[in-house]
Amino acid sequence: MRKLFNKFKKYKLTILSAIPTFVLLYTIHFYMKHSILKFLLWIIVFLIPSCVKGCEEKLNKIKQ
Repeated sequence: MRKLFNKFKKYKLTILSAIPTFVLLYTIHFYMKHSILKFLLWIIVFLIPSCVKGCEEKLNKIKQ
């Protein structure tokens, strides 16, 4: 149980960033018409978790 908690603690930001990502993707997919704006929003939504992942790695290095 302790190992599982440590893994969750390590990837907490990644997990928490995935939830709004899926909500945004759902909203964009079902409530917007096909357009360039929809495409740009999809790109932004996919960049958010990767940016959070990079920040998370930097924070982990600082803590160690």
